[in-house]
Amino acid sequence: MIKDEQGRGHSHTGGHSHSGRHAHGVSSELGFVDDPELTLRPSRDVGFAQGLNIFLDPQSGIAGDMFVASFLDLGVPLSAIKEALSQISLGGYELKVCRGYSGVIATTHFSVQEIKEQPQRNYAEIKRLLLSSTLAPGVQKRALAIFLTLAEAESEVHGLPLDEVEFHEVGAIDSIVDIVAAATCIEYAGAQLLVGPVQVGQGWVNCQHGRLPLPAPATLNCLKDITIISSGLEAELVTPTGAAILGSQTKAVRSMPAINLEAVAYGAGTRGLPDRPNALRILLGECDVAGISVTEEQGGIDNRQVALLSCNLDDMTGEALSFAVAELISAGALDAWLSPITMKKGRPAIELSLLTLPEKAQEFSHKIMELTSSLGVRQALMSRYELEREIVSISTEWGPIRLKRSQFGGVKPEYEDCAQIARQQGLPLATIINEALRAYQDAEG
Repeated sequence: MIKDEQGRGHSHTGGHSHSGRHAHGVSSELGFVDDPELTLRPSRDVGFAQGLNIFLDPQSGIAGDMFVASFLDLGVPLSAIKEALSQISLGGYELKVCRGYSGVIATTHFSVQEIKEQPQRNYAEIKRLLLSSTLAPGVQKRALAIFLTLAEAESEVHGLPLDEVEFHEVGAIDSIVDIVAAATCIEYAGAQLLVGPVQVGQGWVNCQHGRLPLPAPATLNCLKDITIISSGLEAELVTPTGAAILGSQTKAVRSMPAINLEAVAYGAGTRGLPDRPNALRILLGECDVAGISVTEEQGGIDNRQVALLSCNLDDMTGEALSFAVAELISAGALDAWLSPITMKKGRPAIELSLLTLPEKAQEFSHKIMELTSSLGVRQALMSRYELEREIVSISTEWGPIRLKRSQFGGVKPEYEDCAQIARQQGLPLATIINEALRAYQDAEG
């Protein structure tokens, strides 16, 4: 277990802390300082952020308790977290929430206090614990996804199958509570989560696996596809729990997006760092990101990060391959196609390729293996430039037809709309497409 100077484990989310000066003059060495004069923020109704975005700004890193504290500061009621935790067979702990200062910033602090000795739990045990609970489906799904991200990260580091992954610090009661509480907060708010560049620490720490560099290897695996920046500090700023929340529950952006700001909240750690307050800042508002994982806008051209999945097939019929491509596109792939190739020993074969957003790569990898005879799928991350586009609808004698219009004036009728009308009317597809274009030109004058 990685230890900090107070003997906490590197996955112990409550051990993440920073510095600053209390607004009332308390020494920065104390980090977060509780202030009984500060009251908790008013609670908001469930779904209060539906249709909005929450941007996470981890300039001081992130830990599980800081994530939960920031959502409490935003208005998620503690009662919602307690209600969710009551659906799990866990005990021997207490929750503490208070308001105080991180440096000069008024923040909310969340902690899990163990009042009875707890067993360490591995991934399989935690998975059974969550699946046997009566958690709301959305909360259960998110909590399972966070733990799966952690298990996959540890599996890659230690070269073990998932079922053999042993959680040490992350199997502790506070980490389990933090993750379930985090899943509850996300579901309660109802917003899409975005995360900007994450500040990480450097140096070396000792843990149950031995001496490890910072950021810890499992932490780095959880942060794939997320921009990380060195803070220059000899400290652990990002815990595996915090990293797993980011890796499984957020979309990454290169910088703070344009946002119609409605609220700002801060979640505190405990101790201090030499150059910054101990706060995870989150911003609530409306952002125009349109599902883009990593975006750079340049004159109406978006640079979107995508995952390219591919596999080679030499034992499937053309009909079966065509069916697989159609199913993958129907499932939401950005694109999918087949290419003839020659494999070793001169064997003719087909390469199946698919484009999707990085966060859906695992889902589509599994689907490819379900639909084909492939035993494995390759993955490569890349960027593609896309013109801004919009969908417009025009009226024709057969009903409305949608057209896709790009920034530079290109217009293309939606194939499915045209094909459906062609089948219904018994007309050539080209006739429907030409009529759609003519109707659009007439409407534009």
